[in-house]
Amino acid sequence: MNYTFTKNQHTLKTKYLSTSFAYIVIAVIAFFMAGYNYIDNKLEYMTVALLFSGFCFLNFILSRFGKVCNKIAEIIFSIETVLLCIFLITGSAGSISVMWICLLPVCGVLFFGLKRTVGLCIAMLAVILFIFFPPSDENLTIHFYPLSVRLRILFFFIAFSVISIFLESKRKATQNELISLQEKYHDLYFHDALTGVFSRHAFNEILNEELSLEKETKFGFILIDIDHFKEINDSLGHIKGDLLLAEAAKIISTQTDEKVFRWGGDEFAVFLKNSSEVKRTAEKICKEFETKIQANSNFGINVTVSIGAVAITSSALSANVLLKEADKCLYQAKEQGRNRVAYKEITL
Repeated sequence: MNYTFTKNQHTLKTKYLSTSFAYIVIAVIAFFMAGYNYIDNKLEYMTVALLFSGFCFLNFILSRFGKVCNKIAEIIFSIETVLLCIFLITGSAGSISVMWICLLPVCGVLFFGLKRTVGLCIAMLAVILFIFFPPSDENLTIHFYPLSVRLRILFFFIAFSVISIFLESKRKATQNELISLQEKYHDLYFHDALTGVFSRHAFNEILNEELSLEKETKFGFILIDIDHFKEINDSLGHIKGDLLLAEAAKIISTQTDEKVFRWGGDEFAVFLKNSSEVKRTAEKICKEFETKIQANSNFGINVTVSIGAVAITSSALSANVLLKEADKCLYQAKEQGRNRVAYKEITL
């Protein structure tokens, strides 16, 4: 059985929140620039800044409504940003305002990611080259830019583009390394190294996730204890004892498609979402143990298990109740002579 653990993915939600916040920040900056242009009596630039601020606020609203709307907001933002850059280049304000186009690569990596930002920067570079160095002698800008200024603007845009793309590449590589390490340690934390099954830590998270769904639950829980394991471990040695635990995990796993856990020491557990299968699964495990272990030449002994199994139907189940009832059944199976299943159905 291939044991995997499904982790909740929250990166998309985090991305939507960060880009939404960025839209608001840019909208506020554009609004203040509109006020500055009003004071400076540049009404044309004030109008453009107000329009850009309004569209950024519209982007913010769209980005709050899920993946599709967020994509629409990105498209609108890319169009309005490119148009703003063209206006700044061709307008009459001169080289001071046109330097704002150097923020395009920074905004690109923030909103669109690395690959699309490369394409956006190449497209904008083509626009700059066409406007500043047109194929004909016709001047495409209202303000006259000396050659030295045009070259500086071109250099700064290329420099900002290269630095932004480089830093985003390093950030992405570092993020991928961190994700890889997180997955590695997540696997070590949620799986038992000896047997390969889930650990008790994994059970706590899985159960809490199931109980948080606020619906009537019909769970099953099987608690398995190897009879007289201490004596077996002492007689065979700890190496054979570890092999026995690994073999026990395999036997349990072959009898169910549900998640199997190393509960601690010589105890294992099975968590079932279908409560109707609890008793049958527990009995299969109990019968399978004796024949499989005895037939294994590594041990040559008879090994049995005691099993406590519960099927619970509840609209407000807690982890403590589930574990307490299963533990009671396991104790009952041991009291009745071991090598058996004690089963109980509970409705809360």
